[in-house]
Amino acid sequence: MSRGNSRSAFTLVELLVVIAIIGILISLLLPAVNAVRASARRTECLNNVRQIGLATQNYISAKDRLPPGYEYRILPNKSQGNNGAVINGFLTLILPYMEENNLEDQYDYAQGYDHAVNQPVVNTPVSLFRCASTPGDRSMEINNQLSLFAGGTPKQGHTGQATDYFGIRNVHNAEGERAEGVFRAVLPREMGGKRQKPLRVAQIKDGMSKTILVVEMAGRPFRYANGENLGKQDYYAGTWAGISGEMLYSIDSTITSAPSPGNCFINCNSFYTPYSFHTGGVMIGLCDGSAQFIDDDTEFDVWWKMVQPRDG
Repeated sequence: MSRGNSRSAFTLVELLVVIAIIGILISLLLPAVNAVRASARRTECLNNVRQIGLATQNYISAKDRLPPGYEYRILPNKSQGNNGAVINGFLTLILPYMEENNLEDQYDYAQGYDHAVNQPVVNTPVSLFRCASTPGDRSMEINNQLSLFAGGTPKQGHTGQATDYFGIRNVHNAEGERAEGVFRAVLPREMGGKRQKPLRVAQIKDGMSKTILVVEMAGRPFRYANGENLGKQDYYAGTWAGISGEMLYSIDSTITSAPSPGNCFINCNSFYTPYSFHTGGVMIGLCDGSAQFIDDDTEFDVWWKMVQPRDG
């Protein structure tokens, strides 16, 4: 009695068909997976901004005023800081209010962010200060240009971990006019001018929920202009420990070397404007501790008004 022929394997044609179908399914699935990942990173970034805002709220409750964007002191003891120049920024000041007490305990405020003794701390990544959407190496050279006012050395071979979030000191419009934000740079008398103090809540007359506290300016130590990576650049501000009160400009987006007045504001240049690696906008934090995603096409006048704490 003979047995009928039976197939125990696919033919080559059938295998090719199966592989083609799997390839099609993967090509259809990848965009969805990437979209989910991008959404998760965006949500994480929004939460970072919210946590920074809440930590600032806790600082305000304890100190009865906002932290300075940064505080700069020039001391007669030239062995202290950078030839007497000592700078500390607001992201360092809020560490104990965001459950980073151990990190702050290791930080020496008497020496400032660019001193060798603080290298282990400033080179420690802090997850709340960096957006998961931002690509590339986040270690950057410290270039403390303000130390020149004390005869210091801006570059000492020191590095630190970059932040993607900054407090707003002021904003410049296309006409070159300037509007002051809620963060103040507390500067030494040696630099001239009136010595400012950090704001109190009562001075934010437009309301805490209507005034911008922090903004996403991602990408450092690299410079990005309209999505193009221009490579690593020198920044006077960028590490989370240090100068964390920034100036924003409405710029000419065709000029990438220095801020030239123009009509581009969001996602134009990672140094001078609010900048992110999310599609369609950037994250902002408001003074009441809330956070929002602001679209690319938001009119500059809205920013101009929301940055100022008491313009009515």
